[in-house]
Amino acid sequence: MAVADTLAPLVDVRFQFPWLVSGSDLVWALYLFSIQIYCDFSGYSDIARGVSRLFGIDLALNFRQPYFATSIADFWRRWHISLSTWFRDYLFPGSSQRTKRSRWMRPVNVRRVRHVRRVLVTFLVSGLWHGASWVFVAWGGLHGIYVSLQSLVSDARVGARIATVGAEPSRLKALLAMVATFHLVTFTWLFFRAGSLVGAWNYLAALGRWQPAGSIAPLNILGVRLPLLLMTLAAGEILQERTRSQTPILEWSWLPQGLAYAYLAVAILVLGNPSGDVPFIYFQF
Repeated sequence: MAVADTLAPLVDVRFQFPWLVSGSDLVWALYLFSIQIYCDFSGYSDIARGVSRLFGIDLALNFRQPYFATSIADFWRRWHISLSTWFRDYLFPGSSQRTKRSRWMRPVNVRRVRHVRRVLVTFLVSGLWHGASWVFVAWGGLHGIYVSLQSLVSDARVGARIATVGAEPSRLKALLAMVATFHLVTFTWLFFRAGSLVGAWNYLAALGRWQPAGSIAPLNILGVRLPLLLMTLAAGEILQERTRSQTPILEWSWLPQGLAYAYLAVAILVLGNPSGDVPFIYFQF
């Protein structure tokens, strides 16, 4: 609530009037929307899981630090897990055991072409699940292209993977992969948020204008409120990723746990936007 609802008005005005701000502001707005939609969606998923636990119902985890993913395929193992799992189990063509047994009898090139086709169809349908709009088709299609290219590159490197079986990727390599994946995903969010292909094109065209323009105040990235909120979010995400737990705070002693709860309460009430009427983004779906 604190992060997503604070970012919402900053992002909304820039997507609504991209020609009134500089290109650098639009770049920041795209990054902020990437964070906003994650906090919005994972936040209300966590609210649903927490309320359900009060009634003895244990809902499945729906997000697992997706922006720490080191590939697009890894991203979809962490993002909207309930939907991506459903698509994998019930929609992805050729997932039956009979097909899995017979596919290895086909030539390698045929297997690759059919795998790419299945991936593209699945992601295009995933886009249409969000709405009958070309921007959602573009969003799903981009993810399908990403995953298909990753699959083809992985096949090309299969010999190297076998030769280095058991070797852990270097931290630098993992970090670079994580940064690259985040940027690829962030680019697709432009289409998701734009509302139309015309809106997406206008936003892309305005990105090339780096001089100040219009009367909209530039984003105060170096202020106090926004950096504190983002650093709090990052600290929580890193803690959850490193401990492999969604509730590591429950393992702390009473004093640090109490201080953490107090700080989070202050962050929500003071740094956040508790009086703002900001609907959940995914309610429209």
